[in-house]
Amino acid sequence: MFVKVMGLLDIVCAFLVALFYFNVISSHPLIVAMIYLFIKCVVFFGDFLSILDGVVAVLILIDIFTQSGFLTYILVMYLLGKGVVSMF
Repeated sequence: MFVKVMGLLDIVCAFLVALFYFNVISSHPLIVAMIYLFIKCVVFFGDFLSILDGVVAVLILIDIFTQSGFLTYILVMYLLGKGVVSMF
């Protein structure tokens, strides 16, 4: 159950990144998503995907300042894929 909740939060983070790219939301919810991913990285340190969560948190910070289309696409696809896989 806990894994499914975290997967759902990953999907929410992906949608927040996409909405920020299209200027629908400000950067504040994206910063909360970045903090969530960083905390998840620290708590579950040692797992490869958790280390990738930390990398994604840093990339979200970079994306806030640059709004690169390719970087946004990579972040959204990774978070959506991870969230969908954790649902099953």
